[in-house]
Amino acid sequence: MKHTRDGAKVNRFFTLATIVIMAAVMSLYVRFLDEMNQNDVQKEAQNSGLKCQQEVVCFDKVFDAQKLKEAIALYKKGNYTLHGEFEYSQYMPTELKEKINPKNIENYFLNTINITPNPKMQKIVDIYYEVIENDKLHPNKKNSKSKHCKLYAGYLLTSFKVNGKNLFRMQIDFNHYDEKEIQQRINCTLKAFLSHE
Repeated sequence: MKHTRDGAKVNRFFTLATIVIMAAVMSLYVRFLDEMNQNDVQKEAQNSGLKCQQEVVCFDKVFDAQKLKEAIALYKKGNYTLHGEFEYSQYMPTELKEKINPKNIENYFLNTINITPNPKMQKIVDIYYEVIENDKLHPNKKNSKSKHCKLYAGYLLTSFKVNGKNLFRMQIDFNHYDEKEIQQRINCTLKAFLSHE
């Protein structure tokens, strides 16, 4: 009789232990799923969600949605100016300088915009772009755990401003020193800007 009671106690102990372990495993699993969902939401929130923005790493930010709509209206009337510059690598030999012509990039922007600037404009949208080479030997990148930071060739950073105030900014990578790829990123940038109309 005592042997049976001991067996029942052992049985209950193992049943309780199994329930506790299963509860812990389920709790960890639910927490893992929540974190995965949060990461997915954060990734989605990093840009406007256009298909072209999913091809490479891309971030964009709307600073003032209402004024951005006004900026798009100005842009469509030809009330814009375009300024650009290139930032070449300093810690490694530059390839950007040799392979990409700044005048061609400006022309890609103008051809993609395809709106004649209005000579009588009073209020304007300043479009300011930078083509920035990925300086793979930069000291900040030596300690980076992200493999991505050494993979891409550079990125295009474009800001849209009215009266000096940033209304929309987008950063999009390009993987190769290839003007056609940069032209695609310009296209994507202007699509993202106009998608907030």
